[in-house]
Amino acid sequence: MKFSYIELISDLGGQENLGVVKRTLAEKFVWLSAILQGIELRIAEGGKKDQAELLGRWVQGLNSLSGLARMLGIERKRRMVDLKAYVKSKSSEDNE
Repeated sequence: MKFSYIELISDLGGQENLGVVKRTLAEKFVWLSAILQGIELRIAEGGKKDQAELLGRWVQGLNSLSGLARMLGIERKRRMVDLKAYVKSKSSEDNE
């Protein structure tokens, strides 16, 4: 399953609610997730020759990903929205 940085940031409460450290960790989370998907594909397609090495890399990556998830927070956070700003942004989108 692929997801984007924007989806992750949204789940964390929105970019305006995150500092530079959490935004950077989110970038690394998305990057590492993509790397793990690539390793998974290689394991599924590959021969027996490098399976053990790939699996070892995958386990290390998954442990790192889990650590990043704990630092970022696993629960989805609500985003505070200013109703006037939301209506204004939707109104300007409709005029484009």
